[in-house]
This record gives sequence, structure tokens and C-alpha cells, in this order.
Amino acid sequence: LMVFVDNNGDDEYTFSILKHAKWNGFTFADIVFPSFLFIVGVAIVMAMSSQTEETDWKKKMWTYLKICRRTVLLIAIGLIYNAALALPNIWYTRVCGVLQRIAVCYFINAILFVSFPVWLNGLFMVVFGTIYLGAMCAWDVPDGCGRFNITPECCAEGYIDRFIIGSRRMYHTEWDPEGILSTCNAVISTYVGILAGVSVKKIQSSYIRSVLWFYAGCCFLTLGLLLHVYFMPLNKNIYSPSYLWFTCGISFFALLYSYIQVDIWQQRWMLAPLKWVGMNPLAVYVGSMIFEVLTSNFAIKGQTPWLWAYWYVFVPISPSPDIASLYVAIANVLGWMAVAGILYRAGIFIKL
Repeated sequence: LMVFVDNNGDDEYTFSILKHAKWNGFTFADIVFPSFLFIVGVAIVMAMSSQTEETDWKKKMWTYLKICRRTVLLIAIGLIYNAALALPNIWYTRVCGVLQRIAVCYFINAILFVSFPVWLNGLFMVVFGTIYLGAMCAWDVPDGCGRFNITPECCAEGYIDRFIIGSRRMYHTEWDPEGILSTCNAVISTYVGILAGVSVKKIQSSYIRSVLWFYAGCCFLTLGLLLHVYFMPLNKNIYSPSYLWFTCGISFFALLYSYIQVDIWQQRWMLAPLKWVGMNPLAVYVGSMIFEVLTSNFAIKGQTPWLWAYWYVFVPISPSPDIASLYVAIANVLGWMAVAGILYRAGIFIKL
């Protein structure tokens, strides 16, 4: 899905579901990243449950080192990608990014998961949520902005990013959608995924597990909508509490659908391409990033290959330019699914 929404031809004619909300609001594209963070939490449980009761301190330290290694590599890949996009002005490379946020969320949750009971980690999440709310609601942002101002130029999230990172090293000059403060709530998304993963390990009944995920999805969706109406709007850019809980609800429903489709109904053939991608998620995502950087340095009739394909291949066969952008996104996903399928058939699984 991240590949689907990130590559769609000409940005001026992006199909509606592929656009992120400019500020307040919610679109299909805004579901993707928090859902990925949710699944990172589930994966932490699947991969590290045996380490939670490890008593050999040497093995425990080796686990910590592997967590640190993965974190550093993810951050490094993200920074290298951002630096490539910033060329030749590498000094103004964007500091934050998707892979950097994934790394931070993974690091914090993985360290906590193998060190403390899951219920105790919930208290750490309360601390992260309190830090976010304290800064967003109580920070007196200068230049006449005041407290609890969630406009792009006056929110505490943007002010902190500008003060620490600098506006020229951010995605937008006023705020960064993967900024410092909003990462506090992103960490909570991954923790909720850990709770889902623990339910997979602890609950053997398919019925109870399905009902639990259904009610969890309903409760989180309702909480998100209530917060949206009465407290803070759905907003991906600042990862508002309403956005956090609303997307957690959607993630539970997506997990429930996949579980029913694959494990209960046994219709695994329908989701086989997703399995290929799921076995090599980093290779597919980073590969698409590298491909984007490489193709941006070539020109066909004065346009990048993506733009050329958009205007001369997809637009002529589409009823409108925005539908053509959807076709480009679908073609891009099918191409990377094919790559993932080849890797899967060859038994090649790229991991950090």
C-alpha cells in the first residue's frame, strides 16, 4: 500500500484516494503508514516472544544488539534516500522520514517488549501520549500563536521541528509529517500492534480472537471519531490522538479480515501476492525508493520516465488524467508484486 500511494505519475493529477489530506481530514492514503506501524508491533511479538523470558544475559544482550543494528540500518537507509533526493544540496537533506519513524517506533517498542511485561509497557505509552498532549495543548508557541493552536504555522509540532531540525531540513517549511513530537503517538500505534500480536499468541480460540479484534476495532474507531468531533480533528500531519485511535481501529478490522480470509476460510490463494510482498517488505519498499531516485535522474523527451509513461502510455487509454494516475499506481504495485514473487520463488528473503 505504501508503494501504491507513493508512485502515481503526475502529482498535479493524483487520483483522489492516493492524495494525503492537506491538513485536517482523512483519505485512504492516510491509512497506510499507521497500519504499517501496527503490523510492525505484531511482527515484534511473533519474532521476539521467546526473548521475553530469556535469563541468559549474553543472549539478551545479543537481542538488544540486533535491535540496535536494525534501527541504525533503517535510519541510515532513510537518510541516504533523503540525501539522494536533496542532491546537489545535500546539506539540506531532510532529517525525518518514513523509514526513520519506523526505526524509532520499532526500537522503542522492541526494547520495551523484551525488557518488561506488556502491561507495564502500557505505562510508558501513557508517558508518550502525555508528552504529546502536554506539548500540543500547553506549549505557548511564540510569535503570537499561543497554546493549543493546531494550524500548520502555529502548532507545537511544527515549532519543535523548526527549532531542532531547521525548516530547510523538513518536508514542509512549517512542519514535517514525520516530525519529532508526532512520533510519540506513532510509537503508540506500534504498541497497539503488539497488543494484537499478544492476543494471537495467548488466545487459541478463533471465535474469541475474532470477536476481540472486532470490538477493539469498533471501540478505537468510535474513540477516534469522538476525539475528532470534540477535541482534535483527524490529522495525519501532526498524528493527532483522533487519527491515532481511528487508524488503530481500521488496522484491527484489516487484521480481522486477513485472519478470516486466510486462517478460517483457508482462501490463501487470494492473498498470495500479499504474502510474497510480506516476506520481502523492506526489499520492495526500499527497491521502489531506489527506483524512484534512479529514474528521476533520467529524461525522456524532457520528462522523467514516470511522467513520460503517465502522459504517453496511461493518459491516452484513460478517461481522465486523475484516472490515469490510478492506473500508474496499480501498474507500479503489480510490477513490485512480480518482483516480490520472483524473490519468493527463488527463496530470497532480504532482512536486516
